[in-house]
Amino acid sequence: MKILYLFGPNLGALGRRDPELYGSQTLAQIMAAVEERAASLGHELVW
Repeated sequence: MKILYLFGPNLGALGRRDPELYGSQTLAQIMAAVEERAASLGHELVW
């Protein structure tokens, strides 16, 4: 299965902008976790 992720504006601010509201994970950390999980399930990601 192929999965396409589309990102909206301001996601680069994750982890820096209002961490108590949006969390402290950066976009790179989220992408790494999603990629690892997808690979473990045999899926292909397109960023």
